Amino acid sequence: MDELDSMQKEMAQLEFALQKAIVDKHEEVDVGLNLLHERENLRLKLSRLRANFLTGKVRVNQANQEGRWHLGLYNFTCDFCLITGLEKS
Repeated sequence: MDELDSMQKEMAQLEFALQKAIVDKHEEVDVGLNLLHERENLRLKLSRLRANFLTGKVRVNQANQEGRWHLGLYNFTCDFCLITGLEKS
């Protein structure tokens, strides 16, 4: 009978250890999934930031080109006024 009790006790301990291992694995899976979701959210945020950066860069380049064009027109107008003696309006 002692051997049977010992085997039942060992069986109960093994079942408890198995259940604990299953719970631990589920918790690890949850943590892993949360990390994957966070990684995906960060990847999307980085993509949006890159897109905003590139859009801003394009706008700055356009503004710089427009500014150069206006500056060139202004300089041309000033030179024309100096040559012709007319005042710019």
